[in-house]
Amino acid sequence: MLKITKIIFGIICSFVFMIVLLSGSVFGILKLGLPACSIAGTIAMICGAAATISGSFLSARLAGKSGLLYGLVVSSIFSGVLIILGLVFNVMLEPDVVVLRITTFMICGALSGMLGVNHTQHIRF
Repeated sequence: MLKITKIIFGIICSFVFMIVLLSGSVFGILKLGLPACSIAGTIAMICGAAATISGSFLSARLAGKSGLLYGLVVSSIFSGVLIILGLVFNVMLEPDVVVLRITTFMICGALSGMLGVNHTQHIRF
């Protein structure tokens, strides 16, 4: 049985990590003077995938079992919330871009969920 608190924790961690990554990316783009229009979609995809990886990994690591399921649930809810936010803020995306992002997030979530459960290395200071 899935624990809803661990799923919610994974989703919250995903969004916090995505906000941090996007803020750093925007700062870097503005500081370097790069054209934001040409690389914004790619950076958003990379930040979303990294956020999905972190949230799914943490959720599965806390649960200690069913990593694939935890990873898929966290990544599907994360993707769904991003799609809803895109519709609310009237972001025009092509359907193939949406399918690509959802597929990428689901694969990243499933793999990192499995890694989170099977992660046995401990960091010792």
